[in-house]
Amino acid sequence: MKRFLLLLSVCVLTLGHVWAQSQTINGTVLYASSDEPVIGASVTVQGSSEGTITDVNGKFSLRVKSGATIVVSFIGMETAEVTAKDGVVVRLREN
Repeated sequence: MKRFLLLLSVCVLTLGHVWAQSQTINGTVLYASSDEPVIGASVTVQGSSEGTITDVNGKFSLRVKSGATIVVSFIGMETAEVTAKDGVVVRLREN
């Protein structure tokens, strides 16, 4: 019985650690010149195939690992790389 409880405790602690390594972040992409939302900007996690696009309000939601870098791009704008954190606002400049 003690072995079972020990094994169960180790499993629960390990799963908590694995889940804590990734998080869902929300952010907004705006034009730097006007602070208007960028509709359809590509938002990807650097070094992976995970990504999304911004909605009509320039907003996005993306699941990332802690400390990840996100890459934001849009036609005619400079690509921006920022550290992923919840509530991030990315302002894109004309290319």
